[in-house]
Amino acid sequence: MMKGVAFIFGFLLGTIPLLHGQSWLIQGNIENAEEGPVILASFYGDRFRVLDSMDTESGFFYFILPEDTPPGIFRIIYADRVDSIRTQNRFVEFIFNMENLEIFVASSERGPVPYFENSMENLVYSEFMEFELDYEAQLMSVYGQLYPIQRDNEDAAARYNAIQIERERYMDSITNLYPDLYAVRIMNAFRVPMIPGEMGHQERIDTLKKCFFDQAPIDEPMLLYAPVYTFKLIDYLSLYKVDTLTKNQQEEAFMEAV
Repeated sequence: MMKGVAFIFGFLLGTIPLLHGQSWLIQGNIENAEEGPVILASFYGDRFRVLDSMDTESGFFYFILPEDTPPGIFRIIYADRVDSIRTQNRFVEFIFNMENLEIFVASSERGPVPYFENSMENLVYSEFMEFELDYEAQLMSVYGQLYPIQRDNEDAAARYNAIQIERERYMDSITNLYPDLYAVRIMNAFRVPMIPGEMGHQERIDTLKKCFFDQAPIDEPMLLYAPVYTFKLIDYLSLYKVDTLTKNQQEEAFMEAV
């Protein structure tokens, strides 16, 4: 029975381009999904907005996007039940860039994990996000050996520099391999100037204030469809946050930043 339904669904999908021009299919299955709504949302500007929704009984979902849907970051939002515990507003994120997508959302100890069938965009994006988490953990671990007390630690400073160089090489390699991917645009938007490990804490902050946007300016209209510039602006403003300032002084510091 299920094979027959799948065949009919696939046949009807195949007629969509003939009737309405090219359309894009986002479909998949969610492990341990609760019966109820599955929501598709897309990012623009500074937030996610609901595009469509459907009810599911088994975790299966599908959405059809129009031909002119711009590339960007999307979310599938749903509820699940694991070990008798119901969790609302679970979500996974993915890149849509003019391709049909098939997604399987697995449950794990870390939460929901999406897997994609033949999507280089999402493979590269997922690998970059994993790399970035590891990079941040390594960098902060070494930074803890250099700050708050600036120590004469040549080994730690050298390691701090090497971690940054490794990140730049990784980004250059991915950019050379897949220059046209939307995932690569996102990745390159997170490039930052290299800050020598030999610098003191305040010197690092002052340097970043001057050159934070040098390698990745916020001037790419297509990236308004991904939560990139929001995070970058928050990171930039954090350089001006000082715990010892009064509320008025902190507001003046933020005004200086912008």
